[in-house]
Amino acid sequence: AGLVILIGGLLYFTTLAVNQAREQVYRENSTLAQGVARDVVQDFEYMASDLRLVMENLKTADSLQSVADSLYQAIQTHAARQFFRVSSISLLDEQGHVMAISPVEAAEARLLDTEEIQLAAAENKLSILRPQGAPSAAGRFAIVVLSIPTTLENRQTLIVVADTVGLGGILPIIPGGEAGYSMEIVEVNGGTVVSSSGLERVGKLSSHYDMMTPYLKTGSGGVEIHRIPKGTPGGDHVTAVTPLPKGPFYLTLEQPADIALAIPNRLRNQ
Repeated sequence: AGLVILIGGLLYFTTLAVNQAREQVYRENSTLAQGVARDVVQDFEYMASDLRLVMENLKTADSLQSVADSLYQAIQTHAARQFFRVSSISLLDEQGHVMAISPVEAAEARLLDTEEIQLAAAENKLSILRPQGAPSAAGRFAIVVLSIPTTLENRQTLIVVADTVGLGGILPIIPGGEAGYSMEIVEVNGGTVVSSSGLERVGKLSSHYDMMTPYLKTGSGGVEIHRIPKGTPGGDHVTAVTPLPKGPFYLTLEQPADIALAIPNRLRNQ
């Protein structure tokens, strides 16, 4: 009887240690995902600062088209964004009417929700919006809206809209090394807009969409084991899901389960 109790106690404490180690892994991956999500928003905030700085240095005699061209050229020549590139810059009046766009050929591809942009501009802060339709269809990521005071053409305010395209083949910056991490940014309909796997993933339905659906409905985040069909290279992954602090987008950060759960697995096998 004593031996049975001893074995039972060892099994209990081993199971407890395994569960605690697993929960620690989940917490760490969730924290890392939230950090990368903040990096994405910071990328947009840096871009907004760049746009504001260029606007401050423009001459009042400049035409709105030359202003749009200057903003677009400045944002292209500035330090590269980590998660996206700017595909066009538009200037809108307070009623949401497009006054100028650069490059001019981008006008044919633009679909703007005027009312949504007006509401965003009225908040007088950086807004990150989902484009009309499915942004993933053309690789579009987000529309960034800024309301900037100005004296150009006797106007008090211009709404500056930056249209962005997500990048592929990028690696998330993870403290302590890569450790097999990969990431995606997914819009609310499941389209992949940024991916570390490669540009070919951008514009396609995320393989994590089914797993993410409960989080998309509640606006929450969490950590799951992403089960991969047997025989598929790479095996299962530990996947952290978190909403971006701004904008209707979600970030997934995943790591191969055999790497992420190495310590819990070792404890279990002792």
